[in-house]
Amino acid sequence: MIFHPFGLFVFAILVGGVALFVVMSVELYKMFCGSGGAGLPGDHGND
Repeated sequence: MIFHPFGLFVFAILVGGVALFVVMSVELYKMFCGSGGAGLPGDHGND
C-alpha cells in the first residue's frame, strides 16, 4: 500500500470529476424536469 503524491493527485482528480459530473447532472435534471412540469417518472415527490 504505497501512496505516491502523483497517485493521490490522479485519485483526487477522478473523484472530483465524478462528483462534478453527478452534481451537474442533477442540476440539469432539476432545470429541465423540475420546472418544466411534465418530466420523467419519479420526478415528483422528492426535492
